[in-house]
Amino acid sequence: MTEEKLPIQVGPYTLVYKLGEGGLANVFLGLKNRQGYAVKVLKRDRLSNQKSIQNFVREARIGSNIKHPSFSKVVHHGKVGDYYFLAMELVFGINVFDMIQYFQSYGKNIPLSITLYILKGACEALRYMHDKTVFQFSETKLFHGDLSPSNLMINQSGFFKLMDLGSSNQESTIKITKNHFGKLQFLPPEFFQGTSPNQLFDVYAMAIIAYQMIHGDLPFKAISKTELVEIIKNDPVPLPDNPELTPDEEQENALKRFFLKALHKDPKKRHANIKEFEKDLFLIHFTEPPLTSFHQASAFLREHFSSQLKSIDQTWNDQISFYAKYHQEHSKDRQNVEALVLPTDRRKSPRISISEDQKAIVEATPDDTTFEFRILQLSRGGLLAHWENEEVPEDGKKMELKLDFGGDDRFKVVAEVRYSIKQKRFHYVGFEFKEISDKRVKFIDRMIDEKEYIERSEKEKLYHFEGMRNLHIYYPSKDVLYKELTTNVQHQRAVVVSASPFDHNTKIQLHLHALGTFQSGAFLGTVVMCTKINENKYQLGLQLTLDKKTLDFLLAIAGP
Repeated sequence: MTEEKLPIQVGPYTLVYKLGEGGLANVFLGLKNRQGYAVKVLKRDRLSNQKSIQNFVREARIGSNIKHPSFSKVVHHGKVGDYYFLAMELVFGINVFDMIQYFQSYGKNIPLSITLYILKGACEALRYMHDKTVFQFSETKLFHGDLSPSNLMINQSGFFKLMDLGSSNQESTIKITKNHFGKLQFLPPEFFQGTSPNQLFDVYAMAIIAYQMIHGDLPFKAISKTELVEIIKNDPVPLPDNPELTPDEEQENALKRFFLKALHKDPKKRHANIKEFEKDLFLIHFTEPPLTSFHQASAFLREHFSSQLKSIDQTWNDQISFYAKYHQEHSKDRQNVEALVLPTDRRKSPRISISEDQKAIVEATPDDTTFEFRILQLSRGGLLAHWENEEVPEDGKKMELKLDFGGDDRFKVVAEVRYSIKQKRFHYVGFEFKEISDKRVKFIDRMIDEKEYIERSEKEKLYHFEGMRNLHIYYPSKDVLYKELTTNVQHQRAVVVSASPFDHNTKIQLHLHALGTFQSGAFLGTVVMCTKINENKYQLGLQLTLDKKTLDFLLAIAGP
């Protein structure tokens, strides 16, 4: 795309400004319906490389399935003509690499308080990702694959964001070349000895990032790539004496032991996972405690990076304003967008996993022979079976199934075999229900709702502070935002419309945005009222906890 002039229309997005460039793709500021997006587009010289296209589609699949506030959300993906694109939430903030450069220009390191806040956020995001499997029928988990300071960000509201899933994958035997996997300083010694990438590569990269942020420099440096690789493989970890980081000698030694373990040459002697890494790091007592809220992190950005944020905001809005007319004219052109992740790769109905101790079994009777097998996944549209018998039914075959969930929960359905996938000692067999009563569908829906609620609650407790949910409200202008701030927010209340219901007393983080600026703020709140407006709309009444600095900042950017 480097040879083409902006603006360019790609599907519904008008690309107006280049935000960044990687080996595989370029990232642009894209305009759609007066809102800005980060639109990632595969480079034209990569179109002839099938592996590059596969990697781009893989990123679309992974990004579409990552549902966590610490990741930039993929909102759209597709192919239009020769353009492969991903449209993502636009993150307005400062990355850790720029923070390091800024403080080093003053002869300082990043303050410990924000360093520990960022490392805590990164560990939380990786805990989520490392527990996630996207591709169906796989027991292996995801890893990021390209962790570095430039991919760790704090957005302007003070929330941590982990960027760029372009190298992410599931743990596997896939060979990823040294040319496009990771940045050399953040790769472990075993990578250069032929070890396939896995989650431990992320843990090692986090150790390098922590070292650089805490000590102000990378542990391994050289003037050439060849020399750097040899140093990473063979040289001991430098352990500088920084008594100002910890309150006493005991904690200083604990910090040294942490890095000796985290950067050990032998992966078996390093931290076994990101949870262990996080636990060891935050058992150390530092002279500064980590920031405890996004309000503090937001105030930190405003204190040190206010001019940079204002400059970015001005540049992006100037580009959008300049090309707004072009966008209105060309976005009306009908462009057929072909999805990168085909509908067959997406689940038509919500489904849940059934654990072995739930004793959910099925009897199938094809050709007067009865087989019994365990249900692995269940939806209102069908089920996935753990089929241990050597005789596997052919695709398209219909049969009667007797589903048994224990007690009185037993019933019959007619199902069709849609696929079978061979494993070492069994098969995965997918069935689609063809004949099932409304009563049985409601029973399955109830099972799914109950299990999803429990699983969601547990994950929210594990990954989000106090099970927080996030609400993003977009106002049509700064004037409307200012009116909302002065009429409601400053009185510790808000009334918003949501596409989903919220339980009474649900804890939320309310993010306030306005067209005309990328600057935003957030407040903690509690749902005190939820009223159904129609099938897909709910009115929420919120009781807010105000942060005065955040309120004053929003009033200043939105006010007359």
